[in-house]
Amino acid sequence: MSKTQITATVHVMASSGDDKQRPEPARVQRAADSLRGLGFHVIRAGRFGVSVQGDPQRFEEQLGITLGQAAGSGIVVSPRDHALTGLIDYVDILPPPSLANE
Repeated sequence: MSKTQITATVHVMASSGDDKQRPEPARVQRAADSLRGLGFHVIRAGRFGVSVQGDPQRFEEQLGITLGQAAGSGIVVSPRDHALTGLIDYVDILPPPSLANE
């Protein structure tokens, strides 16, 4: 892993396609397994998504996002892995932690 790591939550879609509805646990687990297989470090599989960590290049290559122009929440993904197509729809990039004495 490179020194620069990004932490993000990848939103998993419910099978109904309604983003207000909670996705089925099996879909969240399937997304976590796929993301792990793509080299992301899975921190947690939650109720609505999967928290992951990885280097910026992995996010850009595997999820099809441009980090230079995108920051924050609701970044639409275009996953390269077909197993994630129709399973995930956006990612929320978490800001890097800041030290209290900075």
